[in-house]
Amino acid sequence: MRRKGQSGTGTATLITIIAALIILYILFIPPAERAKLLGDDNETVTEKDKDTAKKTEELENETLLLEYPGSITYQQSSRKEYADFPTVYLSSQTTSGVIGEANAIFVERNIFKEKTESVRFDIENTEEVDSIFVSFKAKERDGILVLKVNGQTFYENRLRTTAVNPINIPKTELVNGENVLEITTNHPGLLFWDSNRYILENVQVITDVKQLGNLEAEVSFYVGEENSNVKDARVSFFPDCQTGTIGKLNIEINNKLLYSALPDCGMAKPISFDPTYIRQGQNNIKFTTSKGLYVLDSMRVETTLKEQLNPTYYFKISSDLAEDIEGNYYDAILTLNFADDDELKVADIVVNGDYFPISQRDSKYEEDISNYLQQGNNAIKIIPESNMDIIDIRVELEE
Repeated sequence: MRRKGQSGTGTATLITIIAALIILYILFIPPAERAKLLGDDNETVTEKDKDTAKKTEELENETLLLEYPGSITYQQSSRKEYADFPTVYLSSQTTSGVIGEANAIFVERNIFKEKTESVRFDIENTEEVDSIFVSFKAKERDGILVLKVNGQTFYENRLRTTAVNPINIPKTELVNGENVLEITTNHPGLLFWDSNRYILENVQVITDVKQLGNLEAEVSFYVGEENSNVKDARVSFFPDCQTGTIGKLNIEINNKLLYSALPDCGMAKPISFDPTYIRQGQNNIKFTTSKGLYVLDSMRVETTLKEQLNPTYYFKISSDLAEDIEGNYYDAILTLNFADDDELKVADIVVNGDYFPISQRDSKYEEDISNYLQQGNNAIKIIPESNMDIIDIRVELEE
């Protein structure tokens, strides 16, 4: 009888151990498998289990945005003007050019003083002079400008604009050898306390001699990276010439013919042309004629740029991820990697309408944008205020 009781006690202990192992196994297997094992496929998975599974899936795809913008060009305005051109002189004479000049001249006259200035030039033989004139820009104008050559007044006028048509110098007052162009202004008169003054820039005395031949002239201007964004282009100038004595005026830009005709003398001439003729770097405008005298002044090249499209990038955020970011489970970090760390990078980064200014030389920019993201569609726009090269832009999740 004693042996049979000992055997029953051992069996009970073994069953207890096996049952405990089964219970532990059931507790530690995934909820879905436990439901199947217990015959309850509809068992509800706990919120904690859902949360754990969701976070695991999101960490496997922690990059929300990754793009490669490349070069981004800053466009300051929709129009670009190139106007720093010298006056162009064309004639049928081969020996023509500047024989006297001054970078800047200042003259003034009041009750106490009179300040005059002069430009000296040499003429070898006045009989060979076909025409001679003085050209300048009137930066400051107050009073009447007075011009004299060899002591004889040949021009008195009150100037109203900076651009001034070339003024003929009478050949009858010239002498062989040295000649003097004197520049002054008039007395203010009854306004004795006031002063009349002029500031003239790029003063040039130009002459043409009577020797036949075709003449050409060339000017140039420089275009930066904006050349790829030009929509319209035109060149304009003011032709001073004498109808009936001139040949066709031919204009080329970078060896592309823009114009070949007789212009209306004394009237501004705008010429539209194909914007693809403009190239990045140096651009050359060539003028030629066969006879007569042309003075081409107030020259400018104007371009209209296409509307700048600032690069914009989009990505989506699920409702669960939006809740996790709001609950500080994750931080959303915006990163821009630049191609260099020397140039100043200036831009605005716009995240769903909120602005983040950039002004740095470092090659990497980072910003926590967690508080500016939203469920569904999100947008990040780059508005450059300087030219920059961006290797990549990314938004990544960090715990």
